[in-house]
Amino acid sequence: MYSEILILAMLRPGPRHGYDIKKDVERALAGTVSLNN
Repeated sequence: MYSEILILAMLRPGPRHGYDIKKDVERALAGTVSLNN
């Protein structure tokens, strides 16, 4: 659930590509999680 909220928060400023969102989420979570697909 937390990852979905984090992704939505990253989309708040505007549209983004999935790859950029994935990298930013992984960076925000300091490598504690790896997103697949």
